[in-house]
Amino acid sequence: MIDAGYKATQDALLLADAVDAKSAKTVLDAGVGTGGVILPLMTRFPKLAAIGLDISQESLDLCAKNAELNGRKIELIKADITKWKTDRQFDIVVSNPPFFKGSGSREHHGADLAAWTAACARRLKPRGRIYMIVDPAVMTEVIRSLPDAIGGVTLTPIYSNKNSAERVVISGRLGTKEPSKIILKIS
Repeated sequence: MIDAGYKATQDALLLADAVDAKSAKTVLDAGVGTGGVILPLMTRFPKLAAIGLDISQESLDLCAKNAELNGRKIELIKADITKWKTDRQFDIVVSNPPFFKGSGSREHHGADLAAWTAACARRLKPRGRIYMIVDPAVMTEVIRSLPDAIGGVTLTPIYSNKNSAERVVISGRLGTKEPSKIILKIS
């Protein structure tokens, strides 16, 4: 995988691994970057029709090359998820949002997570699932930003050898009243 621009991290693989897309037909990766989430996901579920959205043309170009190297077709769109004007909806929306605060490039730091999360949720089809991976320090902001119509919210804290979670995968389903739950996972 070409990764010359923004570097895909372990977060991307952990998020791709958390997604259950057995019955899904379409997936949107909001903030696709170089394809670190969407390409492993398409390897697990090759029949998925994939859309990747990013504000960085450089990242989209690298994602296109990575998709070609991996024999995958992804529709890539240069847009900001919070401003994207579309009526399209998806069975699954995945995102490894730019949750870092502070200095850094505009593309990869300091996103308005509430607006980002709400925009991702608006792209779901009825009964569609959202999956996001974030730092535990910002998980409350993401959870609060999920619309009331999202049920079955699941928190999967991801630990390594430390005493506290390094990341949390947050998922939920639009239009369900399933109870929330926590799933423990050691990476």
